[in-house]
Amino acid sequence: MNIIILHLLVKVSNDLQINFKLWIINATFNQHATQLGNVKMRLLLILLILPAVVFSQSKGFEDNLEKVFVNAKKGIYYALSNIPDRKNSMSKELIDSDKLIAKVKLSKEVHGIKVESEGFYETYRVTIEVYRSYDKLVEEGYLKFIPED
Repeated sequence: MNIIILHLLVKVSNDLQINFKLWIINATFNQHATQLGNVKMRLLLILLILPAVVFSQSKGFEDNLEKVFVNAKKGIYYALSNIPDRKNSMSKELIDSDKLIAKVKLSKEVHGIKVESEGFYETYRVTIEVYRSYDKLVEEGYLKFIPED
């Protein structure tokens, strides 16, 4: 009777490693040989299914992170396109299909503006804060002239 220890280390990502230890007793009986074949098939099935499940969850996280970031960028572009002439600040909530996409705050600072956009998607929230000078805003076409402070 031979004893084979099969040790598998599956590295799913940088943070997740899975260890499998399988003790296989190799005997001459046909019954044990078929059990060994069943164990190998189960192990192969686990090794094929497990990465698909783990990677599908991490891909969902990345997709949600990308969506919330895009929503925050929409708020930035909205604020840059709607800079008020006379007011020193502006606040706006962007809503699409009864869902909050972004909260935008724009305030005029010395020699430029400050835009803060908070993007939302499901349970995720991202905040982006941007400072732009009046010179750059005129150059990029968001303003026609530099306002007097």
